[in-house]
Amino acid sequence: MKRLFTLALGLGAGACVGAWFVRRLEEAREAMTPSSLAGRATRGVASVAGVVVRLVEQRLAQARAGAAEHERRMREEFDVPDISPR
Repeated sequence: MKRLFTLALGLGAGACVGAWFVRRLEEAREAMTPSSLAGRATRGVASVAGVVVRLVEQRLAQARAGAAEHERRMREEFDVPDISPR
């Protein structure tokens, strides 16, 4: 009886490990399909594009703020009234 229990336990553990291993292999195979690789590449490019857009927007805002400050100082220095509609 003890040998039968040990055999059943070993077969059960082997089946579980085998099923886990097969599942991992299937996940790895799926991750390497062309559509999966293309999807990951697309998400990577979109992420980089988002970072670039935020950086450009930040730099433009800084440039606009600097230009507005420069204009304010020049108007003040040369006593020119601000007639822009706000």
